[in-house]
Amino acid sequence: MSYVIATVILCLQVQRTPIMPSDRLQARRVARRQQEERDNRRLAAHQRIASNLRAGRDVDEIIAAANCQIETWQRDRLCSRDYIEAWRNVIACGPRRIADVLEERSPYGVRMRQNTPFAHHLDGVADAF
Repeated sequence: MSYVIATVILCLQVQRTPIMPSDRLQARRVARRQQEERDNRRLAAHQRIASNLRAGRDVDEIIAAANCQIETWQRDRLCSRDYIEAWRNVIACGPRRIADVLEERSPYGVRMRQNTPFAHHLDGVADAF
């Protein structure tokens, strides 16, 4: 009797594990792949800005535009205070640190590129977002 009860309990526990229909699983795979593609386009776009910063091209203009965007975010409450402060801290460290963050492949870098104050310098890559 206890063997039967144990088997029934085991079967019930196994059935609690949700089995995802293949179409939902496929939809999730497609969504993850699309997100990864967007992240890669954002990275490529920001790498061009980082390259300019590292080469000393348009540094003052790039940083001024980013600071202006951050001010707009704060004034109009368009962005989380966390990102406003994070970008201010990065920019305060100078062009090399900005370039490092723009090219960083970690989750932090991905998040920062999703909330970028450098949109003015992304030159026709609106589809990256």
